[in-house]
Amino acid sequence: MKLVTWNCNMRFREKYQLIDYLEYDILVIPESESPELLEKKKVQLLNIDHQWFSCNRKQHKGLSIINTNKYRLSLAEFYNPDFKLVIPMKVERLKKEYFYLYAIWANNPSDSHYRYIGQIWKAIIQYRQYLESYPSILIGDFNSNKIWDKPWRNWNHTDTTKILEDCSIYSCYHAFFQEKQGEESQPTLFMYRKREKPYHIDYCYASKHFIDKLIKVEVGKYNEWISTSDHMPVFFHFSD
Repeated sequence: MKLVTWNCNMRFREKYQLIDYLEYDILVIPESESPELLEKKKVQLLNIDHQWFSCNRKQHKGLSIINTNKYRLSLAEFYNPDFKLVIPMKVERLKKEYFYLYAIWANNPSDSHYRYIGQIWKAIIQYRQYLESYPSILIGDFNSNKIWDKPWRNWNHTDTTKILEDCSIYSCYHAFFQEKQGEESQPTLFMYRKREKPYHIDYCYASKHFIDKLIKVEVGKYNEWISTSDHMPVFFHFSD
């Protein structure tokens, strides 16, 4: 199973052909455009399933979940729309096996106090019984890193990671490269597209069930992707 997250930095209609190079089974794209807007722009995404969510009515900037139909994706029955862009999807595989994939773009302007990592923190508390009971993957743009932890806040990046680890859910990047949170050597974001402003804010957290099957983690290269987005695609490959 190949998962990819890539914040496309808007104007997906001009970049959609690049997804063919990502070799994905399931692709999570924050800051993407709605299927309706793409259709108006005469963009056709063929032979894929494209589901899109937004925190407002604007069609130009939301969260896309795209899959190649190797898996069947449907919105989880327990989805709470209060967490607008933490989207739990039921992913069904052969032999009626399934897991839950939480596609994430941590950004909710209507909940400004908890706008970024606070969205994920609130969501995983709400969904904890499902995170503990079913194989789970959380993937996307978390807009967060341990380096921005606030000592007076109980919903920091570190707190969020701790809750997930208590559910036996771990960061794939850190497990694969054996790096510590906040000390990542490979940036996923170059703020303002400047090489001298690197940060690591895009993640995939997975149940131990998947960590044990993790084959490869790869972060896109600056020179290859910076012309299209300030974020690099991040690839996660698991054995089936």
